[in-house]
Amino acid sequence: MPKVETKTRTMMEWRKARGLSVQEFADALDVSIAQASNYLYGRAEPLVSRAIKIAEVLGVRVEDVQWNVDPRTLELPPMPPGEPGVVTPERLEIAKVWLNRGMKKTAVARELGITRQTLYKYL
Repeated sequence: MPKVETKTRTMMEWRKARGLSVQEFADALDVSIAQASNYLYGRAEPLVSRAIKIAEVLGVRVEDVQWNVDPRTLELPPMPPGEPGVVTPERLEIAKVWLNRGMKKTAVARELGITRQTLYKYL
């Protein structure tokens, strides 16, 4: 089956989009969690053969992955203005981007003006 993804994302973003835990990602690559984390946070660049396997596990083409990028260093889009405690679809989408980039749930919830428990209900 041909792969249809065309948007480039970091390994972390692809992993989360596929619903894989770090343990599942590591197991699929047959590496330790530490090594998988090194790949995910851009601390280690995989060999070509491993990069091909990573893309296969993520269900994307090799060129769809932003390699050797720490997702925490990418610029975050601004949160749209809104009333504290009111979570609009636009604000929820930005919150998901922030979470995928590694921002803590507590910080995202605080920015939305809700509790972390309420944030879980939206996710």
